[in-house]
Amino acid sequence: MGKRRSTPGTGQLSIEMGAELLAKLKEYAKGRGESLRQVVERSVWRDMSNPPDPPPPLPPLPPFPPVTSPASEEPEPKKTVPKGKPKKGG
Repeated sequence: MGKRRSTPGTGQLSIEMGAELLAKLKEYAKGRGESLRQVVERSVWRDMSNPPDPPPPLPPLPPFPPVTSPASEEPEPKKTVPKGKPKKGG
C-alpha cells in the first residue's frame, strides 16, 4: 500500500471517539450534504473563536503513605545463556 498524499496546505489528524458519537456525526454530516471534514473544521473554528470555559483543575493527589520498612536488597542479575551454536575450539 502506497503512502497517502496530503493536499498541499493541509495536515492530517487522526482521533478516536466513541462509536455512538461518530455514528451521529456521520449521520449529521450526511443529512446536511457535507463531508465530515467540513463539519469538524467548522466546529473547531467555532469552538476556538468562542471557547467554552476550561475544565476545572484536578484535585491534588493524596500524599504517599510513609515507608514502614527498608527496601529489600536487589536480587542478583540473572545469568544469560548465549544463543546459537557453541563455537568450536573455544
